[in-house]
Amino acid sequence: MTTAKVNQELEPRTVVIFDICSSTAILEGLVLTEHLGRWRDLLIRLKEFIESEIKPLTGEVYKFLGDGWVLLFPSSVTGIQLLNFLEKLADCYGTQAKDLVVPVLESTPAVMGLTFGVDCGRLVALHMNHTVEYVGRAINVAARLQNATKEDDRSPAYKLLMSKAAYNALAVPPDWKATECKRSLRNIRGNEPCECMKIHLGLAQEITDATQMTERTPIAQSARSENKAIRMECPACHLKFTYQQKMHKNDRIKAIKCPGCGKRLYLEQTSGEFTLKLRKSVPEKVLCPCGEINIVRVDPVIGSSVIQNCKSCGEQLRVYRTKQGVQRKLVRLQSPKLTDEFLQTVKKGMGSQPWPHGRAEEVARQLGVPEGLVRIAVQMLIRKGVFKPQIDGILYVPEQNGKTQQKLKTG
Repeated sequence: MTTAKVNQELEPRTVVIFDICSSTAILEGLVLTEHLGRWRDLLIRLKEFIESEIKPLTGEVYKFLGDGWVLLFPSSVTGIQLLNFLEKLADCYGTQAKDLVVPVLESTPAVMGLTFGVDCGRLVALHMNHTVEYVGRAINVAARLQNATKEDDRSPAYKLLMSKAAYNALAVPPDWKATECKRSLRNIRGNEPCECMKIHLGLAQEITDATQMTERTPIAQSARSENKAIRMECPACHLKFTYQQKMHKNDRIKAIKCPGCGKRLYLEQTSGEFTLKLRKSVPEKVLCPCGEINIVRVDPVIGSSVIQNCKSCGEQLRVYRTKQGVQRKLVRLQSPKLTDEFLQTVKKGMGSQPWPHGRAEEVARQLGVPEGLVRIAVQMLIRKGVFKPQIDGILYVPEQNGKTQQKLKTG
């Protein structure tokens, strides 16, 4: 029997649907090498990670899809919280796939990683076959967006498509660089193009790029040549051994282990010459958004990362090494800044509505905090009913039927 939940109105939910790229090819490869159990282990580790990390956000693991999940989050989750969670999820998959799957595949698929679709909206809960099922437009849109990540993109791994409405509702901070795009979603708005925001979870992509570059992905024919036997000496135990390495037209770094002492080493190719070095973190200068220069020790191998607090403002910085050099990203904004006292400070700074264009940027500059933090505070004040939604200088107020009406327009 199927019934609607009695006397229960669900608040708007943020829906995340993600999928494992090339899952069919990976399964086929694992069957051929008789390592199908590693796919099971990979899914279990992903499930355990999701269940542990989603609890602080009061999220819900709604449904497993065979090669992905549907996740639901409350409306209180901010854009930066959601994106930090998804980036950590992407990192988890990249690491686990590298350890469990890639070493036993005869060939690595050209695209490996996760793709994401995100939308916000109201969901209706149904009791069906003794379980709770959800229906709603947000689930349909998120599913279509996830599938659309592959359109016009030869490298869709670790990319996220989010509806423009969800992007605005979540108040995604500018630190997460997003690209505007349009996608025609099947059976959504009559197949008319929908405005979306595309975000690249860059760190996870770098991990996968490093894995594919150094372990399994064949090098393009124009860039490959015959194997070269390299005679090397371990800088730790001084064992001399021979290593077979393909020459590459570009400089590269490859992580290896000494067959004698087991020390972590890396092989560096520069202008066709190879050098074997101990794999030790090296100091790098990293500029925090607050303006402070921090010295952070980072592993020399591409894809490596480390988290360190800024010595000045205390923000957590994720510092990672890419092919372009060392980059940094804010892990999260410290929760103490979103106290009632801070909200009151933002309320006072924003002043009466309607606000002129650029008001949030001006308040952020006055308070010495990122603009994204002020925008998050404004969204929280809107949810509390302190402020009214404002778009392009126009104020909106909710009607009884859930729609909105225009209230006031500037000048």
